[in-house]
Amino acid sequence: MGEQRKLRIPLGIGGVESEEVVVDKLDGHHWLVCSIPALCTGVALGDVIVADPVDEILEFQAVAIPGGNSTLRLLVDPVALHHVRPQLEALGLRVDQPLPEMLAVNIAPDSPVPGLGVLLDDLVDQGVVHIAPGDQLPLV
Repeated sequence: MGEQRKLRIPLGIGGVESEEVVVDKLDGHHWLVCSIPALCTGVALGDVIVADPVDEILEFQAVAIPGGNSTLRLLVDPVALHHVRPQLEALGLRVDQPLPEMLAVNIAPDSPVPGLGVLLDDLVDQGVVHIAPGDQLPLV
C-alpha cells in the first residue's frame, strides 16, 4: 500500500480525548483504516475515511465509505487471556490487544458469526469474558 500514518479520532468520552489508529493513503484526503479501533465506535477496520493533516498527525473528518466491518470489544480475565485470543484467531478473526486486559476483534461480513456466538456465550457464562456495553455480534 501507500503511505502509512497515524490518524487521530476525537472521542470526548470518560476523560479520553481521542484515539489513534493506523491508516494507509489512498488519494487526496482519503485514507484506509488498517488497524482495529479500540474505543471509537463509529469507525472500523477497512473503512475509507476523510482526514486532513493537523500538525504532525491526521485529524479524522468523516467516514467516506464504510468497509462493512464492525468491532467487538472484549474485557478478558488476565489469567484466561492467553487462551481466549488463540480461540478467536482460530476462527479466522483478526484480533488486536490495545490494552492489557482488552481484545478488539474485527467482525468482517464473512466472519463465522454463529461459531463466534457459541464461543462467546460459553466464555461469558464462565465469567472469563465481558462484552463491552453496546457491542454485539451482527445478525446472521
